[in-house]
Amino acid sequence: MPTKIEAAATIVRYIQWYRFKKNCETESVLLGNPVRRLLEVFELRFVAMRAVAAAKFITNQPIEDLEQEQKIKNMIAKLAIEKSMVDLTPVVDLFDHAMTLSKSIQYSYLRVWDKRWNPAREWGSLIARCYEQLWDIIDEYDVSISTLKVCQPTASDVLILAREIIKYANVQIIEFLSRDDNLLLDVSYEELCDAFEKLLANYMSPRVLQENEGEIAVLSDDLKIIAYSQTMRL
Repeated sequence: MPTKIEAAATIVRYIQWYRFKKNCETESVLLGNPVRRLLEVFELRFVAMRAVAAAKFITNQPIEDLEQEQKIKNMIAKLAIEKSMVDLTPVVDLFDHAMTLSKSIQYSYLRVWDKRWNPAREWGSLIARCYEQLWDIIDEYDVSISTLKVCQPTASDVLILAREIIKYANVQIIEFLSRDDNLLLDVSYEELCDAFEKLLANYMSPRVLQENEGEIAVLSDDLKIIAYSQTMRL
């Protein structure tokens, strides 16, 4: 029988292998995909959700934030109009479904942290790690933001920085969707669904991913509708 330490080491190795496998699957989806840039900026939204969840968890804020969601929808509609996008409805719907998927990721983290909750535990280290992770994301994805780095971040600093990253991703998504050379026409609905499922497998458990299959399907459908709408404009 393995000792507790050996069993723990085996679990850690499995988790590392699983994450490596998922990252390889994600890279294989992106490699050569005509909408690689679009998938990358969607992933930028998803990867920031751990930090958003941590900031809300520490400050006891609910995941549901209807006021913030409405601000995002208003910003998206304004950007779409500025880019002369034909039909605003599927564009706003697209981000509505993206936000639903993002909240599912946040809830997944909360379920883990709730089980580990201990009032005596120092949760500041979680905030510090999330803040550093966000800056790593900014460097990796070459995100352009105006926020300056602070030495001792608070939960508020984490949330502000995460929202800056999400805002950047939202703008990039609209930029891609409003292009004249609509690369989405070269990708089938099934391929989009498959790509998003593989991306989200990095941030959701198999059960949560299965629960969100409908959201992924509608999001992919919105992308195709937007692509055809833009084609009609030309």
